[in-house]
Amino acid sequence: MGKRYEQYCPVAHALDVVGDRWALLVVRELTQGPKRYTDLADGLPGIGTNILAARLRDLEAAGIVMKRTLPPPAASRVYELTDYGLELKPVMRELALWGARSLGPPTAEDELFPGWLVCPIDMIPASATRSRRSPTGSRTPARSTIPTSSSKVARRGCTTCSSTVGSTASRSRATARCSSS
Repeated sequence: MGKRYEQYCPVAHALDVVGDRWALLVVRELTQGPKRYTDLADGLPGIGTNILAARLRDLEAAGIVMKRTLPPPAASRVYELTDYGLELKPVMRELALWGARSLGPPTAEDELFPGWLVCPIDMIPASATRSRRSPTGSRTPARSTIPTSSSKVARRGCTTCSSTVGSTASRSRATARCSSS
């Protein structure tokens, strides 16, 4: 694990756990099910084997990933998300939605693996139909909630994460319903 933020803040703590480079991409790969080390390496072109091993070790130490040996005849060692790790699915869904807004279409030079879209595509429809409260308190569809620099949100406590203080519980309940379907 790299440097820590050492801030008593939920966002900083989450980034301490899954914010290292490649960590969430390892989680993305494992949301599709258990995978062998070589399958993970193949699905993450550009990652060094030392980095992959370190991320898996860190994620395992954090209780997000576990490894197990499949029964014979396979008897392969696989990595998979724990129940705690599976709780990252709604986070990945929201991150995919956020990233898709500015991603644009792939170009001829872009490297694209079909598996990279499976997780976000599975996640987006559930999220797109959900509504949430806007900063003004009105219900709005998730896709039309685009923050602007003119938005004013009351801030309390940690300036990093306080903008969601009023809506965290309702958003957590909504994402829990979506992720269980």
